[in-house]
Amino acid sequence: MINEDELPNEFKAHNNKKQRILEILNKVSDAVKENPSAEELLVMVKLDGEYVRFSSILESSTETVAILEMLKYDIMKRMST
Repeated sequence: MINEDELPNEFKAHNNKKQRILEILNKVSDAVKENPSAEELLVMVKLDGEYVRFSSILESSTETVAILEMLKYDIMKRMST
């Protein structure tokens, strides 16, 4: 999982949130196109105040839940700093 701290500077701080989201999605798209081992995708985006999930078929629910737990920890850590 890539943390925001690991992103190039051009993706870190933008005044326009939508522009930042589109740039990150383009980076993800490029990574999937360039890497033949891409298997699964799970994206959540906040639209009209509510989170919407987009995903490919998720093969291992246990692994997906574990990754979500790591993401939850990362979010909580960011909130405390």
